[in-house]
Amino acid sequence: MFRKVLLSSLSAASLCITAHAANDPLETVDVVGSREQLREEIHQFVSSVTRLDGELVSRWSRDTPICPMVAADHPAVGDFIHKRLLEIAAQVPIRTETDPKCEPNLFVIVSAKTPEYAAKWEGAGNWEKVDNGSSGVGRARWKPRPGATRSVESLPVRTWHNMRIGQSDGMPIIFTSLAPGVRETQKAKDLGSRIVSNVSENLNGVVVLVDTKAAAGVTVTQLADYVAMISFAKPDLEADLGGTESILQLFAVEPSKRPAGLTEWDQAFLHGLYRINFTPKQQRTAIATKMVSELAPPP
Repeated sequence: MFRKVLLSSLSAASLCITAHAANDPLETVDVVGSREQLREEIHQFVSSVTRLDGELVSRWSRDTPICPMVAADHPAVGDFIHKRLLEIAAQVPIRTETDPKCEPNLFVIVSAKTPEYAAKWEGAGNWEKVDNGSSGVGRARWKPRPGATRSVESLPVRTWHNMRIGQSDGMPIIFTSLAPGVRETQKAKDLGSRIVSNVSENLNGVVVLVDTKAAAGVTVTQLADYVAMISFAKPDLEADLGGTESILQLFAVEPSKRPAGLTEWDQAFLHGLYRINFTPKQQRTAIATKMVSELAPPP
């Protein structure tokens, strides 16, 4: 929508400039102001949705392909969400596991019995194989390690994100020990750059728990795109996004104003997050810059 508004403003301004004197400064100020306003809104959006990440912004690394597993009370719903996740990942692009028997690291549960599942995850650990018998709801469960970020229980869709810190050049973190019996410490190689961070924060496990009772009224497409957005990034689900059109507003606005799916802003954010070819110290600025170039390209 903002791109359309901006292009319309530019077209209208061009007509005015043609009709008036070429050195008329008023129309020029209007055009620049429109693009600068959009730039500020994009920076605010990036800052708002990533504020829980601290200095670094999490994303899946190329070394950890995504293997989604979707379990739903209604299998057709689970199949649709699974296919949609892979489709969006290919568009971003995000590397996905091609082996159908891959070990899951992105687990989505869509059920009316979410309190029972949430109660099982209160503790530490990683992926754990379980036998759910004939319930038809999943083949594994995941208990997040201590320190994993979690969304609040009151949300219709809850998330658990596991992250690991690695060197931004893809090399493993160096472990050092000062003396025998002393716990090893992690240290990243100094890349000697003022613009590239020595470390990156990578997702290596995500659980999404959808309470179908609380999420009543949303379409499967809306839900699938929402799950993709919160699984491929680690956004703040309680951030105030104002009037920005984003699938992250799915449960924050009136039903009539809910986006039909991923918006241009959402797609631009994911493109910015995954298409920067290095890990800058100012990740948010880099992501916002990519978004500006996509949503408001220079005339």
